[in-house]
Formats: sequence, C-alpha cells, structure tokens
Amino acid sequence: MPDITIQPNTHVTVDYELRDDEGDLIDASEGDDGAPIRYVHGYGMLVPGLEAALAGLKAGDEREILVPAEAGYGERDEELVLEIERSEFPDPKAVEVGDEFVAESPDGDEMVMTVVELKDGSVVVDANHPLAGMALRYVVKVRDVREATAVGLAGSFVFTWTDEWFTGGHKIAGWAFGLTAADRTPKISYHALAGAFSARPVDRVKLIVYTLSGLTAGLSAFVLVSRVTTTRMDMGVGYELDVIAAVVLGGTSIFGGSGTIWGTAIGLAMI
Repeated sequence: MPDITIQPNTHVTVDYELRDDEGDLIDASEGDDGAPIRYVHGYGMLVPGLEAALAGLKAGDEREILVPAEAGYGERDEELVLEIERSEFPDPKAVEVGDEFVAESPDGDEMVMTVVELKDGSVVVDANHPLAGMALRYVVKVRDVREATAVGLAGSFVFTWTDEWFTGGHKIAGWAFGLTAADRTPKISYHALAGAFSARPVDRVKLIVYTLSGLTAGLSAFVLVSRVTTTRMDMGVGYELDVIAAVVLGGTSIFGGSGTIWGTAIGLAMI
C-alpha cells in the first residue's frame, strides 16, 4: 500500500522548528513546553505558506521551508497600533506593558492586542500579530499522515500549542502556527471563534437565537398581562419556578440533562 501524502482531509502530525529571518529560534516542538503540531490539512489552520509547502509530503519527509511575510502573518499595519482609554480595560490600574488583551472588532472578529506604551489616561496597544512582517523559516519532519476521521472533519480538530487562548475546544497549533495569546489573557468581550472554526453558521445562529428570544419574551409578556387586569413592576417574580416545573414535566431530569422544546411546551400546557 503506497504511503499517504498530505492532501485535503488528511490528519497530519509534524515536528517543527521555527526561526526568524535572522536565524534566531522562536519555537520548536522539542522545546520545554513544545509538542508536535497536529491538524487536518486543507482547512486553513496553518499559515498559508506553510500549509501549501507541506502538501504532497509523506511520513518521514523532512523539509526546510521559507515562508515570506505575505504568506505568513502579513505585513505590519501601523493602523493597528491604537490608543485606548484606560477605562476600557477590565482593571485599568493593573495594566502593564507587555500585557495581552482580547478585544472584539466591529464586525465581530477577535483581535489580540499587546500593550506597548502607557500614558496618563490611555494605553497604546498593538493589534498586529507578533510575527507580522517577518519571514519565517521552518524545519519540519512529517511524523504521521492518515485519513481524517469523520469526527475530525466535523470540526473536532485536535492540535497542540504552547501558548494559546482558544476556548472553544478546538485547539489551534502552537502560537507559531496560529493566533497568539495566553490562557491568562483577559477578555474584553466574548467571541464566537469557536463556532466559526467548527464551520458553524455563527451569524445565522445568533440571528435565530435573538429573534426567537425576542418573540418568546414578547409572547410571555402578552400572556402574563392577559391574565390580570392591572400590572405591577414585580408581577413576573416567581414565574421562574413555573418554567422549571414545565421543563421537568416535559421530561427533563431535575438533576440535569437534555430536554426538548416540545416536551417543555407540553409541560406548560399541563400547568
């Protein structure tokens, strides 16, 4: 049986060493906290230049790969060096140079910002990737190539990293291969990258959830008001117990577990 080569929908394990364009070591899988990178090829989980160079290799192959800045993390963008009011940070007095924060852009994407300067009432941050503008030199050895499982293709990609913050259960490869931030990084706002990296229609789900929540809240208010002749500010207090009772009557265990919308509706009808 011929060796499987790296191609779309193959699960790949790679040992690596990464140096900057001056030859200084940045990261390696054999470092103190290092580990090989594991990913499913063809889904853009690595920087474009590296993923393209790995295509066609098989287990045992070794390569030196030079990834120019435009095929790595892009060129530096000075417009991403921003001055932000201290009050925008979770703990303004504790901010120090070198701290990293996760912020949400207007279009819903997350940016990791590094504090580069402190001023009296503001903080200067840099949202460029630390490796932006750099040519990256990889030395890689392909450890294993196999067909990806159905679970992997459904979004349960398993990667290793050295300093990543991704909280959605889908670990991107070490910070040399993906987004950079630490687990300790404070979050200025919540993100939906976990769903996006799972190929979930995040924006559509948000729209559906918000719409249904608004409709059901309005319907609840209509039903509540129709049951009384006058209204009070506290008239909804205690109805949470009715909701819990409806869910339990609908078939959901009081000790936890999953339920159904229809079961809950039946529970409401019984009440």
